[in-house]
Amino acid sequence: SNSAIKGYAFNSIYAASKAAVNNLTQSVAKEVARNNIRVNAVSPGTINTPGVIKYFEAEPKAKEMLEKSSLLRRIGEPNEIGELVSFLLSDRSSFITGQIISVVDSDALGEFPDTTAAEAVRRVSGISVENDQGEGRYVSIRGLSSDLNTVAINGATVTAPEGDRSVMLDGVPTELLDSIVISKSLTPDQDADSIGGRVEFNTKNPSSLKKTLFKMKFDTSYNENSKSSDNPKIALTYGDKISENSAHVIGITYSSKEIVTYNNETGYGWETNSAGLKEMNDDWEMRYYDLTRERYGLT
Repeated sequence: SNSAIKGYAFNSIYAASKAAVNNLTQSVAKEVARNNIRVNAVSPGTINTPGVIKYFEAEPKAKEMLEKSSLLRRIGEPNEIGELVSFLLSDRSSFITGQIISVVDSDALGEFPDTTAAEAVRRVSGISVENDQGEGRYVSIRGLSSDLNTVAINGATVTAPEGDRSVMLDGVPTELLDSIVISKSLTPDQDADSIGGRVEFNTKNPSSLKKTLFKMKFDTSYNENSKSSDNPKIALTYGDKISENSAHVIGITYSSKEIVTYNNETGYGWETNSAGLKEMNDDWEMRYYDLTRERYGLT
């Protein structure tokens, strides 16, 4: 269960027992690896099992709530979990062991009010996001620093524009994405270029189109701290096949958002005082932001 990764209120005993299963999986995997025995665990979301169906019959509002919280707007089916289990039992996963695999849908990202890719990622359990100027910017996997992660778009590694390896994700609009794949620990088919994990963004794939794609979206949000409550977001996506061997997808986005935030920063400089003790120096900045952030996206 995903309760093992992210706790839930009034569910502590259940969550603790599931976390124990995760630890047991990884411990046993280390114990039996020398015998070429692989041990993995599948951590599914809400699945349409007989027990869940019975629960939904008694609590119809619970089903509606869970469907709305799912990115695919539906409950998972047992056969979808079975496909993953079948893969783990086959020789195709012969080099995978000791892994906890979360089954989390990552489609229909644009249906949420998330402005950026970083804010969409934080919906996944085990993921936290560092905010800057009121918006999500850096992704942390299982509490590790963002500069220990690798970020890729369509398989190509994204370089960091600043002085470290942390990649800013507040400039990637969700409407241009088809899916987000998060690896909380690296698998054998991935480059060994990170300690924390890997976040891969995939844009819409023209070759996978079976019919004409046309989607237009307009929404706005309310911010009580800004002078204006008008924060429009417009997105237009169109795709179609040109021939049997070629296709195209065009995505255009625009958003405008007023941001009013306070931000305190320090350089963490340390000095020795008269008593011989270390104390923080005066490298301290108190910032106030009152701005309008506009984004234009084209793919």
